[in-house]
Amino acid sequence: QGLSGLMMAMGREGDEPIRVGFALADILAGLYTASSILAVLYGELKRPVKLDINLLDSLVYSMSYLIYSVLIAGIEPGRHGSAHPSIVPYQAFKCRDGKWIIVAAANNRQFRRLCKALNLNDLHSDARFSSNDKRVENRKILIKILEEKFIERDSEYWLKILKEYNVPSAPVNRISEFLESIYTVETDLMGKLYDPILGETLYIRPPIKIEGSRPYTEKYPPSLSEDAREILTDLGYGEEDIKKFYMYGIVK
Repeated sequence: QGLSGLMMAMGREGDEPIRVGFALADILAGLYTASSILAVLYGELKRPVKLDINLLDSLVYSMSYLIYSVLIAGIEPGRHGSAHPSIVPYQAFKCRDGKWIIVAAANNRQFRRLCKALNLNDLHSDARFSSNDKRVENRKILIKILEEKFIERDSEYWLKILKEYNVPSAPVNRISEFLESIYTVETDLMGKLYDPILGETLYIRPPIKIEGSRPYTEKYPPSLSEDAREILTDLGYGEEDIKKFYMYGIVK
């Protein structure tokens, strides 16, 4: 994340470098590896190949407009905290109850609806905010007005009003709040399995639905080499070869 420039595109101006809080590059590289394997299997080569997918390339390739802002426009992305660099307003706002909501007015229609929802009816006709380009140019002025408005009421009130006016918005949850939300129940996101160490435990199902259903597993994550013999057998190794792998410590 440091090499790619991502850490200096996160947070706010003047902040220390900010790391995305999970192994983003590792996960992306795994996804690109899986898709590359499928591409080779279903492609025209029809022979064994060597794949080389590294963490840095996977991260940079996925950084989208942050990279192309520099490559094409020669503009180093600013650091805007929760805000979108080129769409305004599109960021988190603090409410009276101390909770945060994220609001995204990605076009002029949505901005007009936002102004009506906040009872700021003159705002969308203000020349300073008449287009997204203008709103980006006058970001600080507009955001200050919106911040002062959102702090007047609790988050639940604003989310209800914004939904009524069809303005994209959502609560900014803690992870525990999300896992306890109705969404996880309605979408069948979490499953249960039995782990010999942890007992019955919850897990997150894949973000894929096939014919309306998510894939699921009843198998717990194996410990180191627990499934080695089965995997080696599937790969075509005979019993004698497998014994040698264990004998020489190749498999433990």
